[in-house]
Amino acid sequence: MRNKKVTIKLPYITEEIFIGEKMLDFVISKIKSRKYDKHVLIVDVNAKIDRVEYFNKLIKELNVVDIVILHPTPNYKSFKECEKIIKRLINVKASRNSCLISVGGGYVSDITGYVASNYMRGVDFVQISTTLMSMVDSVIGKVAINFGNNKNLLGSFYSPKYVFSDLDFLSTLKKDEKVLGLSEVWKHALIRRDDTVIKKMECYLSNFSNKSYLDFIYYSMKVKASCVAPDYNDKNGSHKALSLGHTFANFLEKKSEIRHGAAVMYGIIFVAILSKSLGKLSLKNYNQIIRTARKFEKNIGMLKNIQNDIEIEKVLDSFFSDKISEKNSLNFVLPTNFGYFIYKDVPKNCVVDALGAFKRLSL
Repeated sequence: MRNKKVTIKLPYITEEIFIGEKMLDFVISKIKSRKYDKHVLIVDVNAKIDRVEYFNKLIKELNVVDIVILHPTPNYKSFKECEKIIKRLINVKASRNSCLISVGGGYVSDITGYVASNYMRGVDFVQISTTLMSMVDSVIGKVAINFGNNKNLLGSFYSPKYVFSDLDFLSTLKKDEKVLGLSEVWKHALIRRDDTVIKKMECYLSNFSNKSYLDFIYYSMKVKASCVAPDYNDKNGSHKALSLGHTFANFLEKKSEIRHGAAVMYGIIFVAILSKSLGKLSLKNYNQIIRTARKFEKNIGMLKNIQNDIEIEKVLDSFFSDKISEKNSLNFVLPTNFGYFIYKDVPKNCVVDALGAFKRLSL
């Protein structure tokens, strides 16, 4: 298998993303080439248990000075957990020439990146992704943690120096974890209105025999990079495209504590309903989205529970407080016939009607 690379040039760093197989020796050589004075590992406990030999070699070759083990859940991505890591960095006298290495899924990379962006006003960090979700949604341009009941409220515009997506980690990944990761690929394909990728995904979701992980990851990183690079500080709009489906997903993750990938899938369904009602999405393209959603739902199967839990006023309160909304207006990133559209100040009654339609939807 041929390895692939994506390079993103941002004003403050050039980030390189590497995707391939059996990458450990390459990972070690790339990190060593930076000549950091200290390396600190921030590790998902599940990844460490699954790959003992991998970690032993990483620790030995890089002379790691400390290992912070995380037990990732949605609630742990907090400032309190960051504080624990910062105290460990102080204890080992980490400097501005030190490097934090995240090994795990998206929660681990977010918390590592947030600490890296703040410690001594910024130190390098490296992301080693171990889940399909973290590979197709690798950190580019921003990191964030939760505060209280507010999801991703505290954050920085910050990127890792390197991201390594070693497909060997996926060999131990359960089927449902792979399904959840594909929801982000679906989002990226809708942003580009890429029917070829969508059909490839549908084929995979139907039989799980088309193991095109490298292609899915590479495609997602190219789309994400194209949204972030021209809008690294999230000011001119293209960065917001990556929020497609996330406004509703943020509510679901907070209310129902469902996994991010599942929440994004249901979030995409909701904005498809809203976009059709606002005349931005044709019936044909809406039906295509629903067709893909059915394949996801066959594997996830949470729609009925979510519909029963939805209280429209509480959802609206969440929408008004979401980062994408402003000045008491309801803003959404919508899928359209040609890609995406950022619709500002959507009438409240349209959102209420779309929520009602979502509650009645049958897949």
